[in-house]
Amino acid sequence: MIDSGLKQRLVGAAVLIALAVLFLPAILDGRKAQYFDEALIPPRPDDAKLEKLAQQLAENIRQSPSTTKTADKEMPDTKKQPPPQRKDHTALKNAYIIQVASFADKINAVNMVNTLKKQGFNAFVGREKVKRKGKLLSRVLIGPVIKRSEADKIMQKIKKNNKLNASIVVFDPRKH
Repeated sequence: MIDSGLKQRLVGAAVLIALAVLFLPAILDGRKAQYFDEALIPPRPDDAKLEKLAQQLAENIRQSPSTTKTADKEMPDTKKQPPPQRKDHTALKNAYIIQVASFADKINAVNMVNTLKKQGFNAFVGREKVKRKGKLLSRVLIGPVIKRSEADKIMQKIKKNNKLNASIVVFDPRKH
């Protein structure tokens, strides 16, 4: 007969092997946990502001010299139609944003966003990460705005109040 101590060791080894077979693949699968910092996600835009921006864009398109009178007549009246169910940013296709700064440290970017929000700007950290000199940079952005002149005014305020060299960029909802 097998000694009871040896029997217990064999049962213990079998249990450890069974646990290793169950849990090691889950531990060593190579996937890393993803954590999202709530402060980096910009607040959801107000639907009323988006509607206003869409109407301004439609007016700008109607007033541009490339449109003809027949195109104005064919455009449906946006006030009579109910708003579309799906919310997307296609109306902001010709909008602008102001790039204020880029930071290697996300905390600095969030601090800059908070400072700009206190000054009344619609600031946020951009979704697109840019790699420079081996470091991922987080961009601080303001906007979007429809008119280039409005973007110029915001940029001048940023340069005057914060002494930052901001630049105007065409808004792309997939990147920004």
